[in-house]
This record gives sequence, C-alpha cells and structure tokens, in this order.
Amino acid sequence: MRNVYSLFLVVVLIILVSGCSSSEPLSTPIKPSTETPTQAPTEEPTPELYSLSDTRIREADGMVMVYVPAGEFEMGKEPNERPAHTVILDGFWLDRTEVTNGQYKQCVAAGACEPSLYADSDLHSGENQPVIGVSWYDAEAYCEWVGGMLPTEAQWEYAARGSAGSTYPWGEELPDCDKANAWSKDGACAGNVVDVGSYPDGASWCGALDLAGNVWEWIRDRYGKYSPDEQTNPTGPETGDYRVIRGG
Repeated sequence: MRNVYSLFLVVVLIILVSGCSSSEPLSTPIKPSTETPTQAPTEEPTPELYSLSDTRIREADGMVMVYVPAGEFEMGKEPNERPAHTVILDGFWLDRTEVTNGQYKQCVAAGACEPSLYADSDLHSGENQPVIGVSWYDAEAYCEWVGGMLPTEAQWEYAARGSAGSTYPWGEELPDCDKANAWSKDGACAGNVVDVGSYPDGASWCGALDLAGNVWEWIRDRYGKYSPDEQTNPTGPETGDYRVIRGG
C-alpha cells in the first residue's frame, strides 16, 4: 500500500520501524497506524560476493541486515500506484526488521537524531518495539548515522514482493495473526505495536520482516506519478512536498 505525508509534518514513524538500506558493505492501514524509520540501503556490493539468504550485522546499531539480490519486477500494479512499469535493481542490503526504540535511542544519545514523540510513552517505548513518532528527516538522519540511507520505494517494494510480484510479503494468503500485526479476518491481532520480528511466518522472499503490519515505514522517494517506461534503480521525483510511506 502506498501513502504520503507532507515533509512539514512530524508524524508517527514506521521505518523501518523504519528501516535502512545500503548498497555497500558495512564493518497498512494496519492498526495502530504509525510510521517509523524503514530499512535503508547502502552502496551496492559486488553481486557475485553475496546471495539470497546472506545476512550481516551492522556495527553502528547491531541491526541484522539481509541481502536482496539484483533483479527486476513489475512495479505500480495496485490501483492507486499505476501505471505499471518494469524496474531493474542492483543488489542491496536491507534492515531485516523495523528500527527499535533501543537502537534509535543510541542515535539520540549521539546527538544525530531528535527524540521520538513517544519516547516517554508506557505503551510505545519498549526497547524492542519499533520506534514511532519520528519525522522523515529523523528517519533519514538515523540511516545516515548508521552508514546507510532510507530505501527507495522501488527497493522497498522489491524486497516485499519479489520478482513474482506477490500480493503480500509471504505470498497470496490473506493476512492473519500468524503473519502480521494487522487487521485480519479475525479482527485486530495485538491492538498495539509489538516487538520487531514477532511474526517470522510473515517474512518476505528475501527474509525481511515487518514489511506488512505493525507500523508504516518511511521511504526515501518524494511522491509523484510513475513513468510507464522501464527504469533502472529509480530514486523518485526530484521535487515535491511529500514523501512516501509504505507498509500497512
């Protein structure tokens, strides 16, 4: 699901919660509706050196990252995302889960990030819960602090859907409370944000978790209409007052 927020609003975070991505080696709406920094990509490693299922631990914050191999897929298939178009991507590293409060607090302590709006909340400040209540700028600052960047919209969707273009990260089955913290056919699952990685059965094809459910995630791209042309490593429009969030 694609959504947008104004750059001038401080909103509840996803990312990755929010997550970060990286292309170089390193030493929905679901309830509750929140956004957090998302997994961020860094500069691309030589594809031959890494493969699907490879993981690494980021030194700056202890985040486990998964390798997303190069490939192509059809992007923009949903009604509010068209036109559909082919996207070709180089391989990249992506945070396996959303960023936690514990990890984000390290960035705050280092003076690189502003505290989240929910830093003192009894319900949302657990060490392993995804950080929420951070702006796009703070999500970007966090990813820069750990040596990465926010993932592009294309990278996020490819990590979630894969070349097969599955409807959900885990495939075509409707969401249930074994796969995501979301509204399902049985109603609300947890009723609050839960610790990251709580739904291993909801993993995507590349091993990334929490891409559906729990919280929304910030994306690097500005919001804009897609081009119908084939694109390689797209980074979104160069101008615009809105940023995209994904998940939900």
